[in-house]
Amino acid sequence: MSARLLLLGIIVLGVGIAGIGFFVARSPTSRAPEQRSAIMIPVPQDALPPLPTERSPAPPLQLQRLQPDGTLGDTVELAAFRGQKVAIVNFWATWCPPCDKEIPDFATMASEAGDNVVTLLVNRGEPRDVQVAYLRERNLLTGNRLVFLDDPSDAAYDTFGGYGMPVTAFITKDGHLALLKSGLLTLEEMRTRIQQTRSLP
Repeated sequence: MSARLLLLGIIVLGVGIAGIGFFVARSPTSRAPEQRSAIMIPVPQDALPPLPTERSPAPPLQLQRLQPDGTLGDTVELAAFRGQKVAIVNFWATWCPPCDKEIPDFATMASEAGDNVVTLLVNRGEPRDVQVAYLRERNLLTGNRLVFLDDPSDAAYDTFGGYGMPVTAFITKDGHLALLKSGLLTLEEMRTRIQQTRSLP
């Protein structure tokens, strides 16, 4: 009799553990870190904080353009756009999941903004062939107004005071840093921040 009760108890215990494992596996908090990081909660645009009132000159930036064939083209200098247009400097990498969402939105935004804005995308020191393969797979190397820059030393990220990934700097027409944003930008936030930056004196 006692052996049969013991066997029954073991079966009940096993079913209970299996049930707990099932519910834990279905819980959102049990997902892998990379899966959790991809969950995005939209921020209402009227909830965006205003741009900082104190602005300092944007750090210098002078890097070579990444060509569609993987070679390096002309040197692009941020200071060359001063007095002409608003500049956006975005730091990206192929290992950055939010960048996968953000770069196509930058392409859309750059097309909408036209000649009023220049969008510079600086890679975080990855080999050029890795960059080209990633961008070619997503049809981002041609047919848009994005300017991809190669930074083999990854020095510009530190120069701009980067923290986290991705990082985006909004720079006024007179060359001052209006905002340094860490984290994913939605297309609507891009549009709002550009409008705010363009309205600055």
